[in-house]
Amino acid sequence: MGQVPKTPMTISTPVPRRRPRRGRIDRVRQEDDRRRVLRLARRLGVTQAAISRLEQPHDLLLSTLNAYLAAIGGTARMIVSFAGGHETTLGLSGLR
Repeated sequence: MGQVPKTPMTISTPVPRRRPRRGRIDRVRQEDDRRRVLRLARRLGVTQAAISRLEQPHDLLLSTLNAYLAAIGGTARMIVSFAGGHETTLGLSGLR
């Protein structure tokens, strides 16, 4: 038979990593963002989740972009360039 070790065996277990604490500035910024999204959602008559989806980079309807910009006090114009150098500007404010 094998010999019994004279010193106790230690088992090393990994120490769980702690998530870094959010600082006060991060909490204030997060709360400001939440309030901004809530105000914008109310202006557009949609949910906060809809605003979050809208703010993610993806394709969206021009009418949706126009409504979003109008809710934050903005407008949009699109410049269309054609072959031969001709350009025209389209206002998006009439889109619904």
